[in-house]
Parts: sequence; C-alpha cells; structure tokens
Amino acid sequence: MDRQAILNGIEALQELVTELGNDGVNDRAAYTRWRKVPKNFQYLERVFGYDQLPVNPARPKVNEVFRINFHPVLPLVILNYTQVAHNELHHMQEAWTWPLRLCRGIVFDLQTSRLVALPLIKFFNYGGHEETRNLPQGECEVTCKYDGHLGIIFRYCGKFLVTTRGDFTSETSQLAQVMLDRYVKKNRWAKKFPEYLTVLVEIIDPKTKIHVDYGSRSEFILIGAMRSDTGKIFTMIEAETDETIDYNYDELQYLGQKVLGLPVTESFKVTDWSDVLTEVQKRTVHNREGFVARFADGKRAKFKYVNHVGLMVAKNLSLTYLMNRALNDELEDRLNTLSEEAYAEAIKMLGQISVAMFGPGTAKDKWRKLYELKPKVERTTNYEKICRKFAQRFTRNPQIEVAAMEFMPYQKKG
Repeated sequence: MDRQAILNGIEALQELVTELGNDGVNDRAAYTRWRKVPKNFQYLERVFGYDQLPVNPARPKVNEVFRINFHPVLPLVILNYTQVAHNELHHMQEAWTWPLRLCRGIVFDLQTSRLVALPLIKFFNYGGHEETRNLPQGECEVTCKYDGHLGIIFRYCGKFLVTTRGDFTSETSQLAQVMLDRYVKKNRWAKKFPEYLTVLVEIIDPKTKIHVDYGSRSEFILIGAMRSDTGKIFTMIEAETDETIDYNYDELQYLGQKVLGLPVTESFKVTDWSDVLTEVQKRTVHNREGFVARFADGKRAKFKYVNHVGLMVAKNLSLTYLMNRALNDELEDRLNTLSEEAYAEAIKMLGQISVAMFGPGTAKDKWRKLYELKPKVERTTNYEKICRKFAQRFTRNPQIEVAAMEFMPYQKKG
C-alpha cells in the first residue's frame, strides 16, 4: 500500500473541507449551491486530480463521482464515492484517483479539517481493476467477506459514533448506534479505545440482510482497523518504519479479543490466490458471499461466489443494468451467474434492446427507442444518459457484445 499516496489524498480532501468551512458550507443545500459555482467546480477538479487526466468526454464529471453528507448536529462531514463512479469507471480506471478511492466513508471535522475516521481504501473485485488482474503468486491472507452493511466506528469529542459508508443518519446507522452503545458499555471501551483508531465492522442483523441469511444474529464482526492520526502517518513515512496504517490480521485479532470484545472475521491461509478463485466458482455453495484476499504489499481483492453474484445481478436486473454491463464488456459473465428464471427474464430485456438497436434509424432514433422502453415515470436523467451512450457506441461499433444477441440468447455456461 502506498502510504505517501494515501497521505497526499487525505491532505487533498482536508484542503477541500477547509475550503467548505471557510465558505460557510455546513449542510447539503449550501453544498449544492457551492458546487454549482464555476470556480468551485474547477477547484474540485484540482482536489481530485481530474484536471491532470487526459480529456475524455465520456468520463463523468468530478461532482458526479463523489458526494458529501453533513452530520445533523456535530460539525462532521463524510465523503463517499457515488453509484455513478461504481457503474461508469470500469474503463476509466485513471479516474479512480487516490482522493476518490479514499471517499469510502472518510470523516472530517468541518471546523478544524482534522481527519476523524479513515475507512479501508476502495479496493476492487478480482479482475475489476488493473491492480486485481495481475495478482502476485504465493501465499496471501484471506478473510471471510460478510453480506451485511459496513459500519465505520470512531471516537469524537469523547463520544463513540458509527456511520455507514455515506450517511450519518441512515436506518442502518441508527440501528448500529444502539448496538455500539451496548458494546461500549459492556466492554468498557472508554478506557481502552485509542483516539486515533477507526474500526471497520460488518453490521449483521436481520434488518441488514441483503442476500445471505444469518438467522437471528445481531452483532458486529471486526473486519478492519485503520490509524487516523495523520501526524503519526507522516512520521511513519519519514522514518520509513514498518508500522502499518492498515491493521493486519494478527493485530485485528488482538484488537478484537483483548481490547474491543468483538468477534473477528474468519481467516484462511492459502498457498495462492488462485485457490480462492477455484473455490468461489463452485455452484454448490449457497448462502455465502465470498472472501477478501490481502497481499504482502497491502493490496486487497474481492472474490465472490458465483451464486452470490447471481443473486446480486438478479436483484439489479433492468434495462439500465444490462446496458451498463454491455458497455463495460461484462454482460456475458454476469448473465452466466443467473438462475434459469432470472436468466430468462434478462433475455427478454435484451430482446427489447436488440429490437431497438437493429431497427432502422440514426443513433438519435435508436436512443429514443431505448428511452421509450420504460414508462414515463421511470425515465430518469441517468437512464437517458445510458441510452444515449449505448446507442452512440452501438452505432459506431455494431460488434458491441449485445449485437450477438439478435433474438439469440447466449449459450449459458456451466
């Protein structure tokens, strides 16, 4: 892990928080007005390094790839990357700059610009980013990946707080705060919890169920911990010490068992990451999400069971989703994770797309046909944008993956 890049990214975001504080921006409405000012938009491009990227008209604007939320009472701000970034930066990986990768629930004090909580830096699915395509051979640390909600725990002005990745007041944040208060009292965290520590947990509860059924369990599972004292991080870099910003598994075990009284994610030792890839391809495994592999250089990669991915795809199945996956050259792989029932539904939608694309007309005619496939109440600005992009690329390159589908479904593998 590049500690200097992390520190530089933190400092860039601190500069942004300072600017917001100086301009009196302390809620969403004020921020919305602030970001519309041309000079402020240009400032955001500098903060996130977008002014240094090659010109690419297809790339989302900087104010579309991250968002800011404000605590309703405390002078805290949280930054998070958006669904636009998640969906559209697959082929624009240079746009995942370090400041943006840090926007995964990072929290600052709006009054002092001090870093308050530092979550794990954004990492990617196996094969989903350049750094997860050529993974180092040999032994790596593998932990269980849980299918709950991420909780970011930190200490602020004597209070223990927990937030989800992008919202201080979400339903899950409120549930987690009640759970956190119990842990704090029962395990006497006030005497043990370091001020500089950010703790990352999976929030497991029937109310946070996504796909995996954990029964009636209601608990935090410790999955990570980070130092958030930038002064110490700078000292570590200057002294070239082996100390870590990002706690390793042995440190997590000590933290969970001796300090916090939290269960720690299960760990596995494998001779090579390819063993994990073989495991997650087993279609006989149900009700499990997958694993996170961590390598000697600190980089991580996510591996998800094929059946779990299929459930995720089925849940998100829509015209928008299918066009996005085709644009990112992921369509066939995603279709092959689906159950027979969900697969048949996907093919029906792809048939609608094919009719629109193979009919007569210009790119403009085609995107309008795509746009009109949805009822008026569902025709959002984002949907229009995807229709335009899809039709333009299809018209330029009819060999786009969906072109092979003209009333011919993919031959499903497995």
